[in-house]
Amino acid sequence: MGAYLTTDDCRGHLRDSFARLYTLPADQADLDSDIARAEALVHGYVGKRYVVPVVAPEAVTMLRALALDLFAEHAYKTRSVSPELPKKISDSADTARAQLEQLVSGKLSLAGAASPENPEAGGSAQLVSANPPQFTRDDLEGF
Repeated sequence: MGAYLTTDDCRGHLRDSFARLYTLPADQADLDSDIARAEALVHGYVGKRYVVPVVAPEAVTMLRALALDLFAEHAYKTRSVSPELPKKISDSADTARAQLEQLVSGKLSLAGAASPENPEAGGSAQLVSANPPQFTRDDLEGF
């Protein structure tokens, strides 16, 4: 099970197409791989502004929807016998990528999601206490 998607989520999203694309349990490893791929793509975007995996319930709901659209596109591209990607699937994936870009740029936010204190460092800062410095700039002037 992934951070946002489950087998049941994917089955519900793809509906009747799921059985044509994945024969479970034989294709479970492929399904798990495709779920991991979609979630990794989401984390690639979201990780620039937020701590991943995101655990805030409101944010997870949004990320699940975006990951499902990206998952469906990949599933159709790699597992369907038809060379045509359905327009509905393609449009949904394009919209998901656009929303992920908006998350990265700050035009859209994830409600309740934790963001790092220093986004440039990609992590949180750590404060420590220490003795005052023995030598200051004034003490070392001229050396």
